Amino acid sequence: MNKEIELAWAAGFFDGEGCTSIQVAYYNPQTGTKSMQMHISITQNGRSTLDRFWNAVNKVGAVNGPYVRRTSSEVYTYRATGPKVAQVMEQLWPYMSQPKKEQFIAVITRKTGETVPSQGAGFLIRV
Repeated sequence: MNKEIELAWAAGFFDGEGCTSIQVAYYNPQTGTKSMQMHISITQNGRSTLDRFWNAVNKVGAVNGPYVRRTSSEVYTYRATGPKVAQVMEQLWPYMSQPKKEQFIAVITRKTGETVPSQGAGFLIRV
């Protein structure tokens, strides 16, 4: 398949189904310092669509599962953390919708207090 088409598809899939978060990866109670780590994830009932996404982003991150939830059938999760988020977002950014870009930037800004430019994805180096 055409790589550009697959990346555009992956960006649309992430737009609709993807989740972006920043979590405390390490906290030192003595100094009060903390380390934040970026996460992106997608959860689905089937694995095949997540495998397609994973292949589209050059196999960065991982697809795991199945996991059994109490309220549903088996689910699978694609997840990338830390520097791998930047690798994925660099690929998807040109194809992502403006609202999803703004959501991603808002998560970073809210959690880190940094001002983030809306153009390009080079800012991810600081995350």
